[in-house]
Amino acid sequence: MFHTPCRRHLRWIANGSVAFSKENAGAFEIDGEPDVSMRTTGAEAAGEMAIQILAGAVFAADFLAVRDLIHPKSKLRLAMDRGVQSLIDRELPRTLLDPEAVDEAERTAYEETARDIRDRYGDRILSAPFDPPRDLVEELAERAISKGSYASAADALEYLGTRNQRVGDLVASGLRTLKSTTVPDSSGDATETTLSSTLNSAARTFILALRLKNPLEPLFQKQAIDFHFKHLERREKFYKALVTGRDDEAVGICIDYLLADREVSESVRGSLTRSPTRKAFVRELAISLSGGREPYEEFLTRYRASVEVLRSGGDTPDPAPVQSALAAQEGNADDGIGLLKNLAVSHPVSTLVCRTILVPQKGLFLIPIVFEGNSAVGVLGLSVNNPG
Repeated sequence: MFHTPCRRHLRWIANGSVAFSKENAGAFEIDGEPDVSMRTTGAEAAGEMAIQILAGAVFAADFLAVRDLIHPKSKLRLAMDRGVQSLIDRELPRTLLDPEAVDEAERTAYEETARDIRDRYGDRILSAPFDPPRDLVEELAERAISKGSYASAADALEYLGTRNQRVGDLVASGLRTLKSTTVPDSSGDATETTLSSTLNSAARTFILALRLKNPLEPLFQKQAIDFHFKHLERREKFYKALVTGRDDEAVGICIDYLLADREVSESVRGSLTRSPTRKAFVRELAISLSGGREPYEEFLTRYRASVEVLRSGGDTPDPAPVQSALAAQEGNADDGIGLLKNLAVSHPVSTLVCRTILVPQKGLFLIPIVFEGNSAVGVLGLSVNNPG
């Protein structure tokens, strides 16, 4: 959809506006030919191009284009300063739209974005093409957050100098939400729903804060490998807490793992003083990290199926069909490590409720944690309306 366009794409994006001409830096090119009836200064041409670049950046929620525009030593800026069309075409950001690769609705939405930016900020951008309006960058950041483009949002907020404040405000908001929660006195559906909704809101707030703080973290694939094969003391501590009924300790390890930020997880654990609320929070955190209740419940369905296969195998079950039930459509039925990595990304909590076993001459398998008839999902209270 977005790419580095050729000149005809730039013409379409600009909706009849200008492109630099190698032959005459003061003349515009339309349809590949100099238009001698439209002459302007290099500064005006830069402003026109900046409007289109910023429109593409906001539409795509991609700060990379803005960074190329504002950095005086970027290849795009150097090409624009030289006014050489071939260099500009090569360096134009990928946020510019290819009209041949999108449908009419998306094309219309882009055009509306471009018109809106021109109407609101056109004069400011034309007068200072390499200094984008702060409120426009803020708009880009919010759009990036809404689309889950956290690295772009973090870069935009960093440029504005507000990233640390935004992260701190989000963490503080999440902690206030947690401290306002109480364990329901009864198990009524309405009360339970309210608690789940409140904890889910807090979980999503913390996740957003940490994505903005460390947009490339957590690397759940790496964390999964470390948990199962490198940080063996931590893994064994978790397993032991599960099987000996030290639920609070096990839940605390879950919070640390899923938030992947020591400072924030310590604050969260300090705000959740009762075990039932801690368990409910971990469940909502797991749901949020899985992308919502529907994909999370789909994972739980596979997990329960694999638990049943494991239980039906007696004292020495074959791990292959157990892993196959857990894998389902993941496509890793014969690859324990591959399944561990895939599930770690789509359902990070899977790392905590499954274990790896090495079977001589057969390989490594990923299977659910089950002990004394109980599954880890059930013990940790991670189920949604169904037994674990």
